[in-house]
Amino acid sequence: MNRESRAEALFQDISLPVGTGFAHPSMPGLAADPGLRIETLRRHADTDGDGQVIRAISARLHVGTHVDAPEHYVPAGAQVMDIPLGTYVGPAVVVSLGGLEPGQPIDVGLLRRAIGERAAPGSRLLLKSGWNARFGQPGWREGSPYLTVEAVDHLCRLAPALIGVDFSHAKDAPEGPRRYYLSHALCTAGIVVLAGLRLDQVSADGGLLIAAPIAIHGVEAAPVRALFRPDTPPGSDRSAIR
Repeated sequence: MNRESRAEALFQDISLPVGTGFAHPSMPGLAADPGLRIETLRRHADTDGDGQVIRAISARLHVGTHVDAPEHYVPAGAQVMDIPLGTYVGPAVVVSLGGLEPGQPIDVGLLRRAIGERAAPGSRLLLKSGWNARFGQPGWREGSPYLTVEAVDHLCRLAPALIGVDFSHAKDAPEGPRRYYLSHALCTAGIVVLAGLRLDQVSADGGLLIAAPIAIHGVEAAPVRALFRPDTPPGSDRSAIR
C-alpha cells in the first residue's frame, strides 16, 4: 500500500451524503426552503461548451453535515469565518451513548457516565448514538433520541468549543422551554454545533477530527465534509503518514 492509500485508509468519512431531491427532514414546511437542487449549466456535448461539464447547486447552508455558528441564534453573534480554524480541526472525544432505543431520552446521568472526566473546556465532543445510520428513512426525526434539558445545560457548563451529534439536533425534549433548545442553548453559549454526523462505524474513544466548513464569509452555517482518524487505527503504522 502506497503512502497516499495508507493515509486514506486511516481516515473515516463521518459525513452524511446528500444529493438531488434531498429535503431537510427536520424542518418540514420551512418557508423558502429550496432543499437541494443540482442544475447542469453546461454539458460536455454542448457545441459552445468547450468540452466541459459545469453544475450549480441550490441549498440551505444547513444541508447534510454542517456547522452552526453562534449567529444561527445570536444576533450579531460569531459567524462561521469568525470561528478559529482550530475549533474545527483537532483532537476529539467520542462520547458513546450505547444502544439507544427509538425516541429514548439522553439524560444527564447517561451523559455524565459516557463523558467521564474527558471533557475539558475548549474540547471537542462527538456524541455517538448510531441513530444517523437511519438518516433519510421514514421516521428518522420522530424516532431520534434526544437530549433532555438538564443534559443540554450540563453540556453548556462543560464549555467545549464544539459539539457534534449523530442524531437529530432538532429533536426537542417534551419538557423543553423552547423549540430547538439544543442548538439554541449551544449557540448562545458560544459552542459550535457540528450536525449530521455518521458515527456508527467509529469504535475509538477519540481521535483527530477534521471538520472545516466551506470558507464562506457572512454566514451562520456551512456544509462540511467531516473526517475522523482514530487514535489507534487497527494495524496502522503512524510513520506511514508523517
